[in-house]
Formats: sequence, C-alpha cells, structure tokens
Amino acid sequence: MIRDRGLARRLRFTLAVATALMVVGCAPTGAPTGKPATKAPIEVTCTVTDEFPLPASPDVIPVMVTYMKNARGTGDHSDVERELPKNRLREGLARDGEFNSIWGGKGRDITLALVGFRRCSYTLVKPMDVPNPDGKSGMEVFREVVRHNTRTVKHGSRTVDFRGLDLYLWRDIQEHPGYAVRPSYPGEDPQRAGAVWMSRECAGSRPDSCAGVLAHEVGHFLGLCHCCRDALKAGTPCTNGLRPSAASCPDLVGLGETPPDCTADDGMYKRLMRATNPHSDPARRDLDQCEVETAREGARNVLKFGANGENGRTETPNTQRR
Repeated sequence: MIRDRGLARRLRFTLAVATALMVVGCAPTGAPTGKPATKAPIEVTCTVTDEFPLPASPDVIPVMVTYMKNARGTGDHSDVERELPKNRLREGLARDGEFNSIWGGKGRDITLALVGFRRCSYTLVKPMDVPNPDGKSGMEVFREVVRHNTRTVKHGSRTVDFRGLDLYLWRDIQEHPGYAVRPSYPGEDPQRAGAVWMSRECAGSRPDSCAGVLAHEVGHFLGLCHCCRDALKAGTPCTNGLRPSAASCPDLVGLGETPPDCTADDGMYKRLMRATNPHSDPARRDLDQCEVETAREGARNVLKFGANGENGRTETPNTQRR
C-alpha cells in the first residue's frame, strides 16, 4: 500500500499515459481506430511500353492507348490485344485512318494522334467481368482506373504534362461496347478525370465498326450528351456532358424537358450521338452544328487543361516506363 498520496497520483498518471501510448501504437498509421480501411474495387499497375512523338500541330489531340489485362485470366481470355492489335490502332489513329474518319471529317476538324501504348495489369476485388459503368460498382471501378490516367509523356529530351485522351481497351465491359466521361475543368464541381473505354465488341463484322464506337465515345469525352433517349432508359439524365450555353439544337439532353425517342424519325436514327446508335453504319453518323461546336470547345479544353480533373493535375505520375 502506498501511503504517499502524491506518489500514488504520479504513478496513476504514468500508468494512464503508458496505456494510451500502447493503444496508439497498435493503430495503423493514418487510419482511424476501429474502422477498417476501404479497399479499392480494382487494383491496377501500369507500364508504358511504346512512346511516339507528340503531334506537331497544337490542335491535334494526343491519344495514349492502354491495354487492360486481367491478372487472373489466362491466354486470349484475359487480353484484348488479340482483337485490337497495335497495328490496327496505329493505322486507325493515322490522320487518314478509320478512327479519324468521323471527327476528322470536313467541317468537324477534330483529329486524334497516337502517342504511345501502355499495358495495365488489373485485379478486380470481386472476380467478374468489368462491371457496367452506368451502375454504382461500375462507376467506382471507372473512378479508380482513371486515377491511373497518363500524367506525363516524353517530348524530345523533356518530360511534359500529358494533355490528351486516355483510351482504355478491355476485353469485356458488361452491357457496353464503349463508355466515356468528360473531364472537369478549373472551376467546375464535382472534380473528375475523364477517359474513353472500348471493348473487343467493337471489332465486329464491318471493318470500321470500332470507328463508330470510338467516335460516339469521343463525343461524350468532348462534352456531348445523347441526343435522344433510349426507350429502355427513358428520362435517364446526362451527367457527363457539357451543355452549350447557346445551342441551336433543342434535342440535346438537358436543353428540353423531354428529349425525343431515338427511333422517332429517320433523321434522329442517323445521329451519331443517339443512345441506341449501332455505331457500325457509316450512314448513321450525323451531327448537328451545335454538337460540332460543343465538341470543338471540349477539344480546346482538353488540350489546355488535360483530362485528369483539377485535383488530378497535382498528383504524382504513377506509371512506369519499360
């Protein structure tokens, strides 16, 4: 028994401090105690495999193509490069190639140029096909993947910020041959990175079917909504598109209460940005002038600010070079 009350108080204080230090020492650094860390829905590791010179013209949009390879898959079932080989992408992204045949046409003047290839190995936390990006789990995967967007590229002997389009190629995307999100720009909220996804489904029987898929998704990336509603998804709002402040086409989603049905008339059926566009028929790729003007503004923003969102521009590059 301790008779000195002062000594007893000092001992109790010392014991309390020691106990607190033990509790703090057991907690993971930076993690709140009692709350398990949230695991990302997909784990991604990327490596640059090929790099080409940036386009000489400042008005051409650089494109980095990324092959997404399932780390758990085997053979052709895990790799999309067999259906969409590098040569196809090189030729398609040439100035007169199939992937530039729509937006690069006369009067549209939006041109893409290949500046490199990457390969990203991925593991989904829940083993499955890449989920539909329109759903909650799919959008979580999309947001995590675009954190790995290209940050820098080589320009001669220098390394410069990448201001262009990241095109991710997947073997399968649930319910979609392609998907795209428009990036945010300074002053916009919420902040988000943008990119285009495309799956092997675009490589159909027509030789230019991928061109239609890519052109449609590039339209979204540059700020266009669907010009009509899908009969199966009536009323679905466009959350990715930039509505023109002075538009001449009232059937863009967001400019009218009820956009027309995608099969309302033959003219609508031929539109590139209709929700149910089969993408494969060259005769069905019409664009209104206000859509072209909106996309041009989107192209200027991408070339000026990049596609990684305001927050993403301060992040450290996370891709290795082989």
